[in-house]
Amino acid sequence: EAMLVAEPDGEVKLYHNNSKKIETTSNGITVTGRIKETANPVFREYKTGSQSFASSTNTKVTFNAESFDIGNNFNHTNSRFTAPCNGYYQFDVNLRFTITSAGRCDAVLAKNGGFDNYYPSGGQNQTGNNDGGIQIHGIMYLASGDYVEVYANQNGGNAENFGTTSNISNTGGITNWSGFLITEV
Repeated sequence: EAMLVAEPDGEVKLYHNNSKKIETTSNGITVTGRIKETANPVFREYKTGSQSFASSTNTKVTFNAESFDIGNNFNHTNSRFTAPCNGYYQFDVNLRFTITSAGRCDAVLAKNGGFDNYYPSGGQNQTGNNDGGIQIHGIMYLASGDYVEVYANQNGGNAENFGTTSNISNTGGITNWSGFLITEV
């Protein structure tokens, strides 16, 4: 049974089964128990096929499959995550690629089509013909309607490919991107 009590001093208390769950005071709100949020955006996208990226060219990485997309904020047509609300978002990207010559590979999260020193990025040098990987982990502030995309660039001289499989049972999805809302502001 739930009961709402408004005190003469302005405090409001919410009880469930005679146990105080929420109390408002001049200092804020006190919650006893846990807060269950049901609408926070969270997604994980991955590649199921190869994608070529030319040498010395910023190339948008496309993701064509999803593990989950709570809130439906990821668009497969343009490989964009669009923020449904103002807040801080955590993003994690793993890119697997095949390199046929020495060079450097870099990746960045782009906000609204632009690049900035403050946006999460990563990179590595390739010494020769082998597979490589880049991971990006970072937090970005996004206003409602801002969108984020993943871009990669390599300067080995040849067009290269993103990979989709790993050595662990040859599972797919090694090139992937996930994210979630940390806190709404």
